[in-house]
Amino acid sequence: NAVNPPNENLKMLRNVVVFPQQGMRPHASEMAFGDLDGDMFSVYYDRRLVPLRMAKPMDLLVPKRTSPGNGPAQLKDVQDFFVDFLVSSSIGPISNAHAVKADECGVQSSQCERLAELAARAVDFPKTGEIVRLAEDLRPKKYPDFMEKVDKPMYMSKKAIGIMYRDVIREANEFARQNPGELSAAGGRTPVERGEVEMDPLLIMPEMKRDRALKVQADALCIQWNGEMAALLSQFGVDSESQLFSGAVLQFHRSNLAMDREIAQKATLSVDLLRKRFRECFEMGLDRNNSFEYRMNRRRKASAWYIAAYSLPAPSFKSFAWLVVDELCNVRQYMKNLHARGHALQSVQRKPE
Repeated sequence: NAVNPPNENLKMLRNVVVFPQQGMRPHASEMAFGDLDGDMFSVYYDRRLVPLRMAKPMDLLVPKRTSPGNGPAQLKDVQDFFVDFLVSSSIGPISNAHAVKADECGVQSSQCERLAELAARAVDFPKTGEIVRLAEDLRPKKYPDFMEKVDKPMYMSKKAIGIMYRDVIREANEFARQNPGELSAAGGRTPVERGEVEMDPLLIMPEMKRDRALKVQADALCIQWNGEMAALLSQFGVDSESQLFSGAVLQFHRSNLAMDREIAQKATLSVDLLRKRFRECFEMGLDRNNSFEYRMNRRRKASAWYIAAYSLPAPSFKSFAWLVVDELCNVRQYMKNLHARGHALQSVQRKPE
């Protein structure tokens, strides 16, 4: 029925929202500059979702319309406008920047207000032709984890959406472990659970059980890697993760060898670019110096990646761990030395007087 109709005569209306005719400004315009030309609205009956404080709506913007020049528009003007639209559309970057600033500073911050105005102007670009630029000081330097910008610096969001995002990941992983038959032909179990491989204890740093933040970040990145690898396997028709990751693709099930070689080159290039992106993700947040703490942070992070690759339920690609094979070698050497010192200490303590 109509949402909260003010009188009985409107109760016959179905699947509509009734707005008043009186007032200084339409409610649709106050909410998001809506002009009722196909706008969609969401209706919530749960009063817990109603904001405690109503914010003042943004002032109406006067569109800055551009003109193609003197005389009627020509075909070239249409072509130029279309190219400008493709090249200059900034609504995506502005919306992403708003999500970041809202997480960092709150939606009532001056940065968010500026970005909201830019977004309102950018969305009208097809109507006005006004090119909206994102100011440099509004460009995000790092992104909250729920945005899953794996090729950018990330941080753990402390806002509700970040908490819910990590809860969803944790619940999904828990569901996968408890319901192995629901996920894949592999049974939804991890490679370790299926007995295919044993985790090397020398690649697990002792403090990893306590570092939940590092584990959450590694799990999120591993899930991203799994999705990217699954897409590449499907795109190029490769059967084996090891072939795709190593670049030694043996068979595409095609009769055209020249085409096979070309596809193999494209597959290898795609994996190399993906590998580079995720390696950059690994380096983010690590201060570059040669201190002991810096080296330990690298080892902890590499160990977290190894644990994620071998503990997340199938389909999980173990190649995620070996994106940082050099650091895993350092982890293993460090753990061997640590165990050797521990055994030597025990021998000294047990030596008779």
